[in-house]
Amino acid sequence: MSASCSSNRSDAKHLERELFNATRVVYTKHLRSVLLDISSIENYLLINRILQNIVIPDDCFNWCVKSINVCESNMNLLFNKKLETDNLIKHFVQLCKIYNSDCITSDQLDSLSLPLPFKMYIIDLVKPNIDINVHTICSKYKNFLYVMDEAICTAVEYANFKALQIIYNICKGCLFGGNFSFCWFRIWNCLFRHSVRHKYSSLLFLS
Repeated sequence: MSASCSSNRSDAKHLERELFNATRVVYTKHLRSVLLDISSIENYLLINRILQNIVIPDDCFNWCVKSINVCESNMNLLFNKKLETDNLIKHFVQLCKIYNSDCITSDQLDSLSLPLPFKMYIIDLVKPNIDINVHTICSKYKNFLYVMDEAICTAVEYANFKALQIIYNICKGCLFGGNFSFCWFRIWNCLFRHSVRHKYSSLLFLS
């Protein structure tokens, strides 16, 4: 009887993950469509709702900086969501210390008090492995600074001055608006590093 119950639980978990993966594909496609659309309050609320059901995809930053419809409110929301994911990764690493191991099983992951979308994200990071290795996760995860550096490079490559100006404005607002952190300071340096390398983009920061 216990073996049967265990099998049923395993099947239920497998079904839950399959259903989540299917819905995540739909959510991600819809997120991309909304981010590339003309900005509106309705779209902002929809983006926020979608990101409550999936972990923010790293690609969404590049989608935005390639688009002429990029807007500051949406980018600011994406930044905050990515920083939340950074904090969840740190929290996850701390929780793993409970087991005094750098590697936990999927059952142990299920027992942790973490959102389902984040648990599924962790499982995807370690694929094709079954066990969840903390070192693998830390090496594969792209943190906020990493994706922002990629996004700035892409914005420069596409000469999307509007996107660069938006990143600059948000960064400046955080640094000089009472929300200073070394994270934003490093992004600030990244922006000016690119402005020196590509002289035309320095015009952005004169406005």
